[in-house]
Amino acid sequence: MLSEEVRKGLAVSPAFKYVIGPSNQLQPNYVLEGSVNALYGDFRNLNAPAAVLEIEFFLHSEDSANPGVVMQKRYMKTVPLSGRSPDALVKGWGQALGAILTDLNTDLQKVKS
Repeated sequence: MLSEEVRKGLAVSPAFKYVIGPSNQLQPNYVLEGSVNALYGDFRNLNAPAAVLEIEFFLHSEDSANPGVVMQKRYMKTVPLSGRSPDALVKGWGQALGAILTDLNTDLQKVKS
């Protein structure tokens, strides 16, 4: 599910012409891999609950003349929650993912230029 949300976020970016999934038969120029390092609700402060999301991305060039990792970056976002409920936590994670994807798109545009 997270992979699909990342694909959707990248599809609206001007950094790439096409964003394809693993089941597509096209040969990509770049492959983006990610690892979720943190996904939790921080409820230590009773008055300020927060959603925490950290993802590390690796962008690999599939160009045979210059293959390898062209970008590696870790993104961490902490979003204040409106309450201490599961719904508020899921909403916070969604906001954190949106912010991470915005930053990722910005960084990918720099790599491509």
